[in-house]
Amino acid sequence: MVRTEWATSVRNVMSIWYHDKNISKDVLRQIKIHLYKTFPYMRIFDNLKDLTDYLAKKLVTTHFVFIISVGDKKKATAIKKLVAERPQFQSSYETKLEDDTSSMVPNLASVRSKMEKIVGKIISDLKNLPGINSNSEENINNERIMHEPTINIDTFKSISAQNSFVDLDTQSLKFLLFQSLIEMLVTMTYQEKAFNHLWDLCSMNTKISRNDEKNIQRIRNEYQSNNPIYYYTQSSFLFRLINQVFRLEDVENIFRFGCLLADLYKQLEQLAKKQNRNKNTITEKFYRGKRFSTEIVQQFKDHVNHLISMNGLFSTTESPDVRDIFSGSGEVQGDYHSVEFEINIEPATTNLIRPYANVREVSAIQDDDEVLFFMGFVWKIVSMTETSSNHWHIILQSCKDYDPQLITYIEEARRNCTYLSIGNILRELGDYSHANNFYQRMLKETMSVEIRADVYFQMAILEENRGEYMTAQVYYEQAVKLFKPRVTNDKDEVASSKPLFSQVIGPTRAQALNNLGRIYFKDGDYEDAENHFKKALEENLISDVERASVLNNYGLLEFKRSKYEEAGQYFDLAIQHAQNDACSADFKRNYDVTKQRIENQNK
Repeated sequence: MVRTEWATSVRNVMSIWYHDKNISKDVLRQIKIHLYKTFPYMRIFDNLKDLTDYLAKKLVTTHFVFIISVGDKKKATAIKKLVAERPQFQSSYETKLEDDTSSMVPNLASVRSKMEKIVGKIISDLKNLPGINSNSEENINNERIMHEPTINIDTFKSISAQNSFVDLDTQSLKFLLFQSLIEMLVTMTYQEKAFNHLWDLCSMNTKISRNDEKNIQRIRNEYQSNNPIYYYTQSSFLFRLINQVFRLEDVENIFRFGCLLADLYKQLEQLAKKQNRNKNTITEKFYRGKRFSTEIVQQFKDHVNHLISMNGLFSTTESPDVRDIFSGSGEVQGDYHSVEFEINIEPATTNLIRPYANVREVSAIQDDDEVLFFMGFVWKIVSMTETSSNHWHIILQSCKDYDPQLITYIEEARRNCTYLSIGNILRELGDYSHANNFYQRMLKETMSVEIRADVYFQMAILEENRGEYMTAQVYYEQAVKLFKPRVTNDKDEVASSKPLFSQVIGPTRAQALNNLGRIYFKDGDYEDAENHFKKALEENLISDVERASVLNNYGLLEFKRSKYEEAGQYFDLAIQHAQNDACSADFKRNYDVTKQRIENQNK
């Protein structure tokens, strides 16, 4: 999740990528991972009208680079010429992916290599340009401290990479990750050693002044779990570090702050009940003021009428005057914009997700009249208006008209908040090292044989994504040994209930055998591959979707053996069993390629 060194130092530049529609999901995922880790903000298009409509709008960002992956050279040239007319355009880069996507088994290693090269080229071209590369962190954390220098933790990335919110329409994985992680942290039981570890972490890893060091020691000695808001609202390192790790999406360090977050959640919940926040019958209005960098303002602008979730605790006030102070009242310093929020809370939403309360009576700074929202609250950007140059007014509204699918995902994320589920989400986001950490934590827990098999299965998928096929093989074999035969037919659940953070529901022995066969296939051991595909198809109560995946892989094996007639038959069967599953398009593509190969042979 934590960005690369380039992304943590770059500001005021975003990336726009345009690609052909026939790029496979696996290839698309690899490219998204690279762009996400490299740029503070990115937009991806596969429709020319959507791209031109976006570029026709007034952009807030001052610089963008354009990356294009299109097989048609004339089309690519025309699009690059069109994009270059925008004043924010910096440079364009072309990467051809057809060689990696035209085959039925995309060459993901080649895709990763190409993306590493093009990212390196972009960084080299941009790093010396004025207004883009900046080490200044002034005013980033100015909600509490307007003049005190920002504190950094060595193991964290620079604050310049902060994401201030998660767009639920396009970044649902990250939203679900933090919903799951927060739920786990606030429900865990903590011992005194967890707090000692946290204070030690702050002392050891913070670039501290003498005054900061005294504050850390003072809070260590004074801290009381029944009043964490008092310490959070002080003008100290604690406020800045908590929000920094969330905005940097630094999962490991968020995990270390769990003991403190659990106390904050509990006290906010108690205050909310005391203030009868859950019994309000009228709309409440709050305010917030803050300076934001250009790319964050661009993100807000791009997501008007979308649902968002703020990273970190969300501090508001009942006083418009306090809002004006923190927004800077239009006085912009450096690359920052002044933003004023108007926040409306609908009565029907107060119990939906997380607690909020007026914390004045327990706050260290009572003049702010602060209303604090715990992380995970969902908002809709109703409108965004530029009232004067670099001065914005944004209206947020709590959401009472949730999409039913979103409710399902939120409930599932909160219900299934285990180390395993968090590891799965991190893996899908390409954060393999942190995903592995959570899988290893899960293995230390007491669990059923079925869940342990699931952990090994997910670890095998992670190693496959890394390209470590032999390690993946070991984990799949462990999973096969632990999986029990199915005794009920839950194929309808497997076919229809695919959450955003998982490719499958409840991995089975059939899936592990299928994936083992795929490993042998990639290694050129066609005999063992075939044996495992056969074993998978022989499993009891295998679902239609599982059977379709095995048949597709069987078809790939026969295609590789140049047995095109047999391959076509397997692909056809895969299509029939897949029905409307998301993978059916890939199966149809494989079938069409095979038919074309047969026709060419018969000419």
